[in-house]
Amino acid sequence: KGSKAHEDIIILEAHMDTVEPGNGVKPSFSEDGLYIVSDGTTILGSDDKAGIAQIIEVEAVLRENNLAHPPLELLFTIGEEVGILGAFNIDKDLVKGKIAYVLDGGGGPGAAVIGGPDYYDILGTITGRAAHAGQAPDEGISSIQVMADAISNMKLLKIDEDTTTNIGRVICDYPTNVVPEVTRFAMEVRSLDTEKGKAQVQHVLDTLQASVDKFGAKLEVSVDQSLHAYHHSEDNPVLKRFKAMCERHNLNYRTLVMRGGTDVSG
Repeated sequence: KGSKAHEDIIILEAHMDTVEPGNGVKPSFSEDGLYIVSDGTTILGSDDKAGIAQIIEVEAVLRENNLAHPPLELLFTIGEEVGILGAFNIDKDLVKGKIAYVLDGGGGPGAAVIGGPDYYDILGTITGRAAHAGQAPDEGISSIQVMADAISNMKLLKIDEDTTTNIGRVICDYPTNVVPEVTRFAMEVRSLDTEKGKAQVQHVLDTLQASVDKFGAKLEVSVDQSLHAYHHSEDNPVLKRFKAMCERHNLNYRTLVMRGGTDVSG
């Protein structure tokens, strides 16, 4: 049909994996009977069941009422919550459309997510040297002391308006009479600005290496980027189409920038 036909196709996308707790959902009506709610112990429509329900409802309404519409492609991915794995691994030969709306991210009717961050996972191991903490502590190199030194010299949490860094895990489990040889850690860097994100990752690596060198330890570290920063301008054709729809239906059009990720980031 040619490239123009492909440009007319609209992709509606949502991911099928959900946040927890998602087992044992017990839906019921709210007290006023206007809404379906959970019993408070599980999610109901959260991330991203609501998006899936909306897409299925669109298809049902179009079919039941025999409404005219552009060609649609309905895309449901997996593994979004654990690193946007589904979006990264889509067989692009099976998807023809050039315009896509990802129903995820919140904000309510009329809200469009127009930006998101670079995201880096930093995983590492610091290896020191074990020794008896009472008899010969000076013969050991405490890996957790090395990590503590690095943390004390590291810029963490809110770095600037665009960039954050957090350490989620520091694992070192030894008896108290042993100078701990190995410490493992996991941390993240996020930034809405690509260059700032790269600079912060390098700062983290340099700080870790400086502490390792200071104490004579060893460092193994890996950096994996799972999200890619984006920012859509107001003249983006997908946004302009969405804004026009909001005006037709008297919805309050507004734009949001996320600090987390969606399948758009893939």
